[in-house]
Amino acid sequence: MSNTTRVLLAFVVAVLAVTLSSAAAAQNRTHTLARTPVVSDSAATSAAEAERAPVDAGRAQDEAAGDRGSDEAAGGRTNDEGGADSPSSGRVTQARPRGTASQDDPYLDKQRLTPVLAVERALKGFVDFLLPAAIALAGVGVLVMAIIQLLKDLAPSRRWYQSVWFGWYLRQVVADVVKEPVTLSSDDKRLYPEQLRCRIIRLAAAGDAKALFALPVEKFVGQLGAAAQTVLDDPGGDNEGLFLVLAKDARDDDVKRVLGKLEGVDSESVEDRRKNLTEARSRLFNQIQRTLDAIQIAMGASWTRALKWTAFALGFAFILTGVKNFVPGAIQGPKGWMIWGVLSAVGGFVAPVARDLVAALQSIRNVGK
Repeated sequence: MSNTTRVLLAFVVAVLAVTLSSAAAAQNRTHTLARTPVVSDSAATSAAEAERAPVDAGRAQDEAAGDRGSDEAAGGRTNDEGGADSPSSGRVTQARPRGTASQDDPYLDKQRLTPVLAVERALKGFVDFLLPAAIALAGVGVLVMAIIQLLKDLAPSRRWYQSVWFGWYLRQVVADVVKEPVTLSSDDKRLYPEQLRCRIIRLAAAGDAKALFALPVEKFVGQLGAAAQTVLDDPGGDNEGLFLVLAKDARDDDVKRVLGKLEGVDSESVEDRRKNLTEARSRLFNQIQRTLDAIQIAMGASWTRALKWTAFALGFAFILTGVKNFVPGAIQGPKGWMIWGVLSAVGGFVAPVARDLVAALQSIRNVGK
């Protein structure tokens, strides 16, 4: 996974985490207000009736003195009602329903909170839906990476690949050099790709091709640099073809001057001749270094691309083969093959980075807890 992808993924996770935290905080504030006890209007009315109850009982006793039992019963009922509704009776008052807002904080209105809560619920549902698939792809990715590492360690895959790639590179460069020959003609054997390859192997690794091409890209180019220095010190003879290939982007006058084939040099003074030769060698050295840097970049990028395509192919094969063999009836007809082919291709592409995806989804899932 590249640094740019990791930064973008971290930014998306951070935004989702902040959104989920805000929703959770708002929901907690709503629950706190919902649990605050308030006195309802019915309780206040009952308290007022309880205060008037003794007066009503006295009037009833004066007006109906002949029926004291009835008046006492009426007074008892009134006292019972007053005691039941009295604020000091110890009863728990009715709580305000959840989702309603107080006058002091109108921004906790249920209608205002509905979009935020909906986003939170949708995000959690999306994570719960995607997390099992991400975990499965992470398992496929671990298996794919293990097989690739096994191939790199036990099989000479790097040696094969770099040998083939470098042979292709030499053929491309020689084709460009012979289009505009500087000192050698196109039929000169010193410009044949196979002759150049053997010369490089002899100068860089004492003729051991297996050891040279099995090196990592950085060390391989370092050995090419050592061979290039030898060629620059002695550019003539058998090294002339390799010198022209390494200095393919240099100035023709500098190449001819170093090779001793530049016309008009005899008319220069000895001091000017020495100065111009030193400057030409310096420019050629810098140009050869840039050529080696280009080889390192191109070969490293090609090797990384080959590993990615191998991981994609293995992931695709594992998913499609697993569904075919262990999920009977999942693939039916050409349409089923097409659907599972597309899903396997997506899975093979995502599998190598699925571990980072699982970590991101789990962090989102744990934000609101």
